[in-house]
Amino acid sequence: MTRPNLCVRRAFVASLAFAATQAMAVVLTFDTLPGANGDPFGGHTEAGGFEMATVAGDLCVGMLFGNPVPSLFGGAACGSASGTIEVSHGVALFSFAGADLAANKGAADYTFIGMKLGATVFSQAGVVAGRFGPFGFDTVANVDASLIDFLLISLTGFGTSYNIDNIDVALAAVPEPSTYTLLALGMVALCVGARRRQSHA
Repeated sequence: MTRPNLCVRRAFVASLAFAATQAMAVVLTFDTLPGANGDPFGGHTEAGGFEMATVAGDLCVGMLFGNPVPSLFGGAACGSASGTIEVSHGVALFSFAGADLAANKGAADYTFIGMKLGATVFSQAGVVAGRFGPFGFDTVANVDASLIDFLLISLTGFGTSYNIDNIDVALAAVPEPSTYTLLALGMVALCVGARRRQSHA
């Protein structure tokens, strides 16, 4: 392979590596959640443009307990034992690292389902232990960092209520075409400069 072709190939690989490392991490905290404690959760747009909506069961606005408050809660105290929230960002891809979950006066089953183009990418289920003393959250990590376009978080409570807060996501960045162009041109210029130095030596 000639040196100019090798330089162009290295510039292209470097631009792909640069694109792969760019991501925007966001923690969905519900800080701007409207409504009073116990109001039905009808949907909400969070930091970074992430959209959330109830897609099954009932979820309510939680203004009394949180990490810090507000949060979402469901269970018997909200109208139904189960609830599912959907998180998306239009058609953009993102990863999901975990969420803070609480189960009050009894355990709660949880399920994380990540989807991409209508197909399930990952599914993780478990149990959040019930707290019978002071209110508190458990951070539940997701073990799969795959990129998804929809996230479903489902809980079924066996006590009075369960809460959801601090959903940890990272939006996959898609650099502008000009970013690739500038990076590639810079790499090519470095390769050409190195080749000229070698030919003069």
